[in-house]
Amino acid sequence: LRLWLDLADGKPTEVVADLALADVRTKLGPDLPDLDLAGLSGRAGWRDARPRHEVHTRALAFVTAAGQRLEPTDLKVTLREATGNNAATGLVEFDRLQLAPLVALAAHLPLPPRVRSELALYAPRGTLTRGRFLWEGPGDAPAIYSAAADFSDLGVAARGALPGVEGLTGRVEMTQATGDLRLASRSGALDLPRVFAEPIAFDSLAGEFNWTRTAERTTIGIERLEFANRHAAGRAAGRYRTTANGPGELELDAQLSRADVAQVHRYLPLAVGSAVRDWLRTGLTQGTSPEVKLRLAGNLAAFPFPDGKGGQFALTAKARGATLDYAPGWPPLSEVDAD
Repeated sequence: LRLWLDLADGKPTEVVADLALADVRTKLGPDLPDLDLAGLSGRAGWRDARPRHEVHTRALAFVTAAGQRLEPTDLKVTLREATGNNAATGLVEFDRLQLAPLVALAAHLPLPPRVRSELALYAPRGTLTRGRFLWEGPGDAPAIYSAAADFSDLGVAARGALPGVEGLTGRVEMTQATGDLRLASRSGALDLPRVFAEPIAFDSLAGEFNWTRTAERTTIGIERLEFANRHAAGRAAGRYRTTANGPGELELDAQLSRADVAQVHRYLPLAVGSAVRDWLRTGLTQGTSPEVKLRLAGNLAAFPFPDGKGGQFALTAKARGATLDYAPGWPPLSEVDAD
């Protein structure tokens, strides 16, 4: 351990420490449990220049007593106290940050209760790089914020209206009102419990998304989505808008260039209805399709839009070598080629 200390009026104003420690036990707050580390290395520093406070690390790494490992990380946190008419602000910057070790240690860290509970709720995992998070107001409920980061192998649990993801790679840029997301992933999965009946796995997933939030509604745009897995390959584009009451409004155009007919039911949104999806699951048991097209537009509360009122729903497909089991008691039709 090497330590540098600056003093002013007998009080420390800056501390910098080079660390190479083993079997560390520490407590980061009077009400927090002990933190046991098998190893801790790197540089850490603190500066108090009121109203500004700064914490920084360089190549900081640790291994917990349970074996959880954080690879070397450069991190800087800058907090500025509210003064006069100026609100409190904060800035977090990092070059590389692993999420799983931080989530595992959340109970030991001096975090706002809301942040700690949301980390437990969403269980984020993966690695963030080139990250920057700036906010104004309370750290656990900022009035204004902006954030940007690249991510790899990102995973988040689905909760409420927020989708769950697994194994995603891309970049996100967002504020309290808008956001942009770009994906270029392999071996990922999406869990949208309000849209699809079960998680959807992908061998490849690429796309561009954006969203806007106001007091009245949230709008999510799918500018481009391209996907492939063992069941299908295709693309989609659309837009979803929340409404004050009901499931919201959806405009979705999707096309499959390759599909296993027996698996088509997995990729239809819940708005299509369980009766249609169950019939497709039991009625189409074999075959391939070189083309499937879906058009869905309107207020989902009015689905399936009888007589074309309130929206549009159209599903067309070409089938090759399909087996159609129309209904119990009916003889199945095999090797069907149809549109």
